[in-house]
Amino acid sequence: MRDLIGAGHDKCDLCDMAMTDPLTKALNRREVPRFAEREVLRASRHTKAAHNHNALHCHTMPVNAVHGHGVGDEVLTRLVRWVTKTIRDEDLLGRPGGEAFAPVLTETEPWRATIPAHRLQDAIGALSFAGKAGIFSITISAGISEPGFADIDILPALERADTPIWGAKQNGRNRAEVAPLTSGGASIAAA
Repeated sequence: MRDLIGAGHDKCDLCDMAMTDPLTKALNRREVPRFAEREVLRASRHTKAAHNHNALHCHTMPVNAVHGHGVGDEVLTRLVRWVTKTIRDEDLLGRPGGEAFAPVLTETEPWRATIPAHRLQDAIGALSFAGKAGIFSITISAGISEPGFADIDILPALERADTPIWGAKQNGRNRAEVAPLTSGGASIAAA
């Protein structure tokens, strides 16, 4: 019996490792689209606006380059822990990689997605971290995009969110910008 229970625990551990980022425990880049697709399909089954699932793609300042990977890991871990506590149960949180993380806000209109983005920026700006050059704080540039009417997963929205992220960085950082909904082509950042 103990062997069966142990094998069951091992199987659960393997499943968890396959689905989550090992550092932050957020969904990994492979699982975010899978879980988001379920939400988009659920919304369309219940005649809710499936396109009102917004990808809030966030980039932090380049901590690793300035303060080292250990400090960068601490920053990401604290950020994801804070975001996990503040998003709704029905929202998703993933780490696509690098210094980025992506909350997927279900049943949220794009302009409403700016509210948690600004709350996140304010709260994260108040945190301090110890680095090689002393105490520092970070900023977050966020791009907000929603799936198009023909999209069945969140990946196109995440890709469209990259454009307003770069716009936010070019317009002074620590900003959240919304990509306009397009009929399928690439979008540009809204100022």
